[in-house]
Amino acid sequence: MATQEADCVMSDKSQRCSNDELLAYSADIEPELARFPGPTLEDGKPMPRPSPWELPERVRADVESLREIVDQALEGEQPSGDEVTVPLKLTTGLLTRLHNIPVVTNPCVELYEDEGGRSPRQDFHGVMLETTSGAGRRQYQVLPTTCSFGKGDVLIPRYNNGNMCGANWFKRPETGTIELAFPGSAEFTGHPPGRPDL
Repeated sequence: MATQEADCVMSDKSQRCSNDELLAYSADIEPELARFPGPTLEDGKPMPRPSPWELPERVRADVESLREIVDQALEGEQPSGDEVTVPLKLTTGLLTRLHNIPVVTNPCVELYEDEGGRSPRQDFHGVMLETTSGAGRRQYQVLPTTCSFGKGDVLIPRYNNGNMCGANWFKRPETGTIELAFPGSAEFTGHPPGRPDL
């Protein structure tokens, strides 16, 4: 569990942790799920709990399984009393996998071939992606692409190594300053989750 793994009793495929440890770990997971879009209720209101609907299949299944265990613990359905048995795949690396899934924050960033911002590229545009650091801080990256994405798209990272792009710059909208987007990169060709890639 998060910072308390040493207090859990491990087996090859599962670990036993207290309800408090389980709830603390779940409390780390749920805010991260808010980064990902999901279905809304019929009246247009957002789901009361962040939905993992748009996540890669394996990650979505693990999130749903963890939620089921948490719900059972909260309802007192666990026969072990104040401890629960949790499959290791639901705790080891799940938060890191969520952190590493990129979300599009700007699908069409203008790229420049010069650091003065005078020569816009015609063959590539940039896509700005958001991930999360291990400390929970949002991180942003601009990559070259010829693909069309939408704001909020959840993507599986993919690259076309046959279509390389050298050093490019972009204008940061918050400040208007020209900054290095990347020193060189293969084209980003990420696609929405549609199979168990993670």
